[in-house]
Amino acid sequence: MNTTETNDNAVINSNEHKNLSLRGEAPQEHSLKAKALKQYLEDQHCEESEILEALEEYDNEDNVSVNGEELLILFDDEADKKSKEYILDTLWAFNPDFIAAHVNNDCIDDYSELVKSISVIQQQCESANSAVKAMIDDLEDFVQDAISADGRGHFLSSYDGNEHEVCIKIDEKLEASKGHPTFVSATHYIYIYRV
Repeated sequence: MNTTETNDNAVINSNEHKNLSLRGEAPQEHSLKAKALKQYLEDQHCEESEILEALEEYDNEDNVSVNGEELLILFDDEADKKSKEYILDTLWAFNPDFIAAHVNNDCIDDYSELVKSISVIQQQCESANSAVKAMIDDLEDFVQDAISADGRGHFLSSYDGNEHEVCIKIDEKLEASKGHPTFVSATHYIYIYRV
């Protein structure tokens, strides 16, 4: 979660922060992602020339190619959304026991038969997604349990399943109140995935 600490140490969540009236020096989301990309590449011990080239080619999109490697750069809420989309599109591929644990318990007479039935349905691969989705009692709970069990990197990083967190700290100037600007020190978390 993105948090912002004000000068009186109050914490503002990322949604409240987006609603603040920022002016001038306020970071744009793409510049935060560019800073995160730079920091990530430095952490990966890339050559300075490679970092400069990547930043010059970065076009403020979520995906960027660096030395033939595809990276996905997301804010926390974007990573949650993309993970959810991926999970909902691939319900058919989950472990049958995991799916069965999310089926309405009032409908289960024999748990082992349910698991076997799910396995049979899964043989239809992508075509089974709607059937599996209909079985799940609470999709939001399913998604959260899947992310808790495997992490977002499992769903977003096809290369290695890892999520790389980059922390960007900046000072931002809020719109002046009675002629006196207020500054906040903001911490933004950006997540990078190798795809």
